[in-house]
Amino acid sequence: MLFILFGAPFLERVPETVLLAAHASLLGLYPILYTRGVDARAWRAVAAFAAPVDEVFGGLAGVATGAWLGAVLIPLDWDRAWQKWPVTVLLGMVGGYALGMITGGTQAFGAQLGYTYSDNDRVRAAKIE
Repeated sequence: MLFILFGAPFLERVPETVLLAAHASLLGLYPILYTRGVDARAWRAVAAFAAPVDEVFGGLAGVATGAWLGAVLIPLDWDRAWQKWPVTVLLGMVGGYALGMITGGTQAFGAQLGYTYSDNDRVRAAKIE
């Protein structure tokens, strides 16, 4: 559904879109589900960019960014075989995944990107009110 909301063909090329979504899930979501588990607090931290950056988080960010950047080449109307749906998006996802894994594992390992959330924040907010 997310790829369709971002402009994938709705009724044409459904098998390609389904396989692209499965590929994105295997590259980006499965490793983070495997490492973080199903804990709601861990998923909130990932969604808020409050989780520490590692290879898995870098891979997820790389898949999302690479898919978005890969879709930029589609409307250029060059009529090339490599420019058709979903080739550029798939190549962008794979390239972004590789770059995100390398960057997350070496340069940005352990960095905090956003606000860190804890249960003490609720207690402090309740005392202020």
